[in-house]
Amino acid sequence: MSGVGARHAIGRVRRAAATIESPADAVLAFRMLGWALVLPVLKTVTPLDTLVRFMSMRRTRASRDAEVERRIGSLASLTHRAAGAGRRDNCLERSLIAYRYLCAASADPVLVVGARHGPDGVEGHVWVTVDGQPAQDDGAGIGRYDPVTSFEADGCVGPVPVATPR
Repeated sequence: MSGVGARHAIGRVRRAAATIESPADAVLAFRMLGWALVLPVLKTVTPLDTLVRFMSMRRTRASRDAEVERRIGSLASLTHRAAGAGRRDNCLERSLIAYRYLCAASADPVLVVGARHGPDGVEGHVWVTVDGQPAQDDGAGIGRYDPVTSFEADGCVGPVPVATPR
């Protein structure tokens, strides 16, 4: 392994160690990693509405916990990066993983699909919100996209969220 490759690998391990705070986090990250490996194929053979319904998950927590919700967002990003090492980030896959486990955590997430006019035509982006706030993305980044559709925690199509002012 080259020096640069080794430094990147060490950096990934350090980020993982900082993100995985408990044995429960490790188990959750392992489960998410499985989805991160399967979603690149599933999204090519499954319509979006069917895929979202499939990824929505029955609540497993009786009440919400902001710390659990924060860790889910961090672990979903971590596992998606780990599974896709060398691949371009895919917001749909990353967001579906977070959406699944935020549903289970009783966070009532909303999966939002947005679009904008870019230099090469229409560009799309997918993100998850909880209480109207992005669960993983920063507000400024998603503010460049106009919401086109959304999916509620039960997997059903929801109202189109109001666009964030630019």
